[in-house]
This record gives sequence, structure tokens and C-alpha cells, in this order.
Amino acid sequence: MVNFFAKIKIVLKSSLKDFVFNWKQMTYYKTGCREHDFAVLRTRCHMLDKALNNPFFEKGHSMSVYNEAKEKIEKLKEFFPDDPAFIWSQGVLEKFEKSQITGIPEIVRRKAIDYSVEEREIIKKFITSRTSCRNFLQKSISDQIIKNIIYFAVDAPNGCCRQTSRFYVTQSSEIINCLVPNIAGITNFTNIQGLVAVCAESSFYALKDKNLQYVDASLSAENFILAAGMYGIYGTMCNFFHASPKQVASCKKILSIKETENIVMFIAIGYPVYVPEKPSRQSLHKFYKIIR
Repeated sequence: MVNFFAKIKIVLKSSLKDFVFNWKQMTYYKTGCREHDFAVLRTRCHMLDKALNNPFFEKGHSMSVYNEAKEKIEKLKEFFPDDPAFIWSQGVLEKFEKSQITGIPEIVRRKAIDYSVEEREIIKKFITSRTSCRNFLQKSISDQIIKNIIYFAVDAPNGCCRQTSRFYVTQSSEIINCLVPNIAGITNFTNIQGLVAVCAESSFYALKDKNLQYVDASLSAENFILAAGMYGIYGTMCNFFHASPKQVASCKKILSIKETENIVMFIAIGYPVYVPEKPSRQSLHKFYKIIR
């Protein structure tokens, strides 16, 4: 009987979380927030771009998607005229409009990069050199290097071009000391030079896509870690899923993170005192199966 009521409690709690998520998403959508409208514009243009690259393209299809994108772009043109994603969206709409007249999409066809054996070895060495590091020098990281790293981080794949990953970066020892007690995944560090909160703008996802935000943010975080390695900066991704509501609220307050942005993880970064030995992976055959 105890087991039964425990299960009911879990179901009700999960249902309530879904209700709250959906309510917040709908409320945010109804406010007409420009950032939300911009996300909708990107997703719709992403759909149109897929249609234009479809080898079996037929004009007249996807008009409802086009009409929604056109409405959004007119609404937003005075707010994001120089944003690269907005300019890209304009280009997609122009190509789609032309395709409705000619029946033939104008698309850019790029050739795949053919890496040499030597280049592949360099790339292999770079990617496999990544390892978690918890001992950092007291050496600051320049703002320009951080920007360079985030440039690569946000280039990661993301669901329907929503582009929801957000990075809050601090090298303030005072702020870091306030954050650390709230993050269960931060253990065995001798010094943390920088701390990065990797967040996802949750309002850009409908309820059925709510878990995609964690995938998108994690892909960006992987790019972040790899890009940091180019500058001799190492780091460790720190688990934040065990955080209590109080700890989440505390971290958000300290870093001024928006209510609609979810903290997915923290990354501790810095120039390493030394690079530790990397744990070995299991035998390769454990990780895949080829189906014929």
C-alpha cells in the first residue's frame, strides 16, 4: 500500500511539473515577447530551408509555415536588423518566395571537406586530448578568449534552430565561493578559476519538446569544452540535477539568471596545474552495433 501511494505521489508531482511548464510557456508566448517571436521565426525558417533543400521540392507546399514566418519577420525587423540569424531568416524567405514563382529553389551547394590523413590525425589527437581537470592555476582568462570559446559553443547543433543555450561566466572568487555550496557536482577541486552556468531558455520549447532543451544545452557545453582546449584551458562538467529548488533559486539569484532559463550544468574551467590521466573507455565494441 505504501508503494502504491508513493507511486501516485510521483505521478501527481510529475503531472504538476508538466502543467506548470506548459502554463509558463503559454503565458510567455501570449506576452508577445520579441525573443520568443524571434525563436519562432528561426524555427519556421529552418523548416522552409529544409523544404528548399528537398530534392523533391514542389512549390505551394509549406505556405502556412511561410505565412507565419513572414508575419514574425515584419514584426521584428526594427528590433533585429543586424542580427546574423535575422539576416539569414530574411534570405530564406526571399529564396522561398522566388521558388514559388520559378518552381526551382536557389540553394547553396557546398562540397564536403576532404581531410588528409595528417589532418585527421591532428583532429583525432585534439578531440581525444579532452579530459576532466580539477586543479587550476590562479591565472585569469581574458574576456576575448571566453568570447572566442562561446563562439564555437553556440555553433553546436540545436533543435529546429531554436538557439537556446545561454552561458553565464564568472571569474570572481567571491561569486564562485557563493555558488559552490549549491552545486553537488563540484568535488575535489583545489582551485576554480572560472565557473560557467550552462542554461537553456525553456520558454522556446513546447511541452512535448521540453527535454530537448537539455540535449541542446549539452551539445553546446561539449563544444565549449572542446573549444576551451584550443586555448590551453581545461574544465569539468559538474552535475546540477541533484540541486534542490532552494539551491537552484540561489544560483539564479547570484548570477541574475532569468526565470525562464533552466540551469542544465556548471562547468569549472581554468589553466591546468597539470593535466590528469584520462580514464580509459570500455572496449569499442560495447558502444555500437552495425545493423545490416
